[in-house]
Amino acid sequence: MLKKSLRLTTEQVSCVMKKGKSTQSPLFAVRFIDKQKKGGFAAIISKKVAKTAVARNLTRRKVYEAIHTGVMADKNKDCWIAILAKKDLAAVNHKDLVKDLQALFQKVYMI
Repeated sequence: MLKKSLRLTTEQVSCVMKKGKSTQSPLFAVRFIDKQKKGGFAAIISKKVAKTAVARNLTRRKVYEAIHTGVMADKNKDCWIAILAKKDLAAVNHKDLVKDLQALFQKVYMI
């Protein structure tokens, strides 16, 4: 699980969703705002991806764990990043999840 200090608050997420830039991959859509004082992440799983709250929470934990184990949380110094899951995420294993997130973060930090 990702540390609470590295997760975005509700106000920060709404700011990212309104004003942020976006990029996509086969498994995720990402919205982000760079040049913030403190970086953070948010995983957003809609009811279209997983119908039950239990499945949504499990998927959210998988995304946070992929961020944590991929050592991407330490590299994020000044970006607010909201990660939106797509429908195909439920059938993906951990290794592919981490690989896809790393590719997305490379796009985010290049922009």
